[in-house]
Amino acid sequence: MRYLDERRPGVDYGSFRGLVRELVGVFLADIEAHHPGIDTLLLPDDVVDGWKQRIVTYVHSKSGEVNERRGRIAVMMRVRGFYLDIQEWAHEDPLWAQWAVPSPITRGDGAGNHRRAPHACTSGCASGSLTSRC
Repeated sequence: MRYLDERRPGVDYGSFRGLVRELVGVFLADIEAHHPGIDTLLLPDDVVDGWKQRIVTYVHSKSGEVNERRGRIAVMMRVRGFYLDIQEWAHEDPLWAQWAVPSPITRGDGAGNHRRAPHACTSGCASGSLTSRC
């Protein structure tokens, strides 16, 4: 996959392996398994919605147990990055233009991908106390 060849020099080995695992293994392989022969990155809404539902869980390869995928937001953000990279590269290299389509992953899909901001205490607790529960 040319995309991975382009990304490889800019990331360390562990990050690259994670990118391959999530992009190819979790995203593209799943789309192909459920929609054989699909040949576009412009995915219909029902295909995207089905994938988003399927990534909520995964089947453990050894035990066969179904588990919640805690990193699903990170997977979606890698897929979003994939689409956005291609859009950007298409401005510089016309070869990418045929693959430059809107990302099926919206900003809202990553809404849970941030740490909760500290809140202002209004109950009279000591400001900055690590033990007070506001």
